[in-house]
Amino acid sequence: MRTYSISTSKGFTLIEVLVSMAIFITAVSLGVLAVTSMDAASKRIRVKDQSVQSAYFLIDSLSRSIRMGKKYNCLGTLGNELGPESCSTTMAAGFGYTDQDGRGIKIMYRDIGNGYGVFHRKIGNDTPVKLHDEYALKMKNAGFYIDGAGNDSFQPYVSIRMLVEYSYKGKSYTIPLQTTLTQRELDRASAASQ
Repeated sequence: MRTYSISTSKGFTLIEVLVSMAIFITAVSLGVLAVTSMDAASKRIRVKDQSVQSAYFLIDSLSRSIRMGKKYNCLGTLGNELGPESCSTTMAAGFGYTDQDGRGIKIMYRDIGNGYGVFHRKIGNDTPVKLHDEYALKMKNAGFYIDGAGNDSFQPYVSIRMLVEYSYKGKSYTIPLQTTLTQRELDRASAASQ
């Protein structure tokens, strides 16, 4: 007669299977959590990049004509000329200059309410034109500083400052941006060539 023995060492116990399933579920949950948080961070960065790129596009379009301009001048909130030396230490709401074609250009930052504003450009006696959409690019506290204008011995420059705001999931974030542009030639050199 044959005897068979039953071995108890084959397979896993119920406890071992449950513990391994719990460890697996915990690892998968942590992985999913990490992926979703990276996705949320990526979306926030995309929103920020869109706002910053819009601001850089605005600054770039302003800088092309400002660099070639001459006779830099500060402007008040109503577009009135304040003189070139009045905004070297105090931020002005506007900036005026003469472009390479001899036209008077005024660039104004105008408040549209709730602390936000929009840049406008006025060429000669034309109607001012908005330079950006206030919903696509939200700006606060923008303005101009000018130094060296009206002085024949200094290279005039203008600094443009702004706070760009973007929102993500109901929370607002602010990014300060600034650029400084120099006039291509001195005012006396441009006056002598005319």
